Amino acid sequence: YALHSASLVALPLIRPALYHKAQVRIRPWLLITMGLMSVASMLYLSVVTIAHDIGKQQSLPLEQRGIAIWQLLLVWVAFGSALYGIARWEGHRSGFDYDGQLTKDWTA
Repeated sequence: YALHSASLVALPLIRPALYHKAQVRIRPWLLITMGLMSVASMLYLSVVTIAHDIGKQQSLPLEQRGIAIWQLLLVWVAFGSALYGIARWEGHRSGFDYDGQLTKDWTA
């Protein structure tokens, strides 16, 4: 969710053409403000959740500890990144032009 919010912040700055194609265009300053509030909220929620889990894990005996939230997060980030890398590699190997397709989709 934090990454989705960060993309909301970046949209009018990084991809103004895509921003102008939106059916509902919120003013850029308001879009950026709402996106930054959302990013901050998600980061705060994540830090509090992970800190609580670390404290809970440390209070348990070693044999009762399971996988911690931050460890699970690392596993899913690695797994998702590997899938993304494989898909990009296969696309590149088959000759798919990602930048050309993005440009074509934005201008259509």
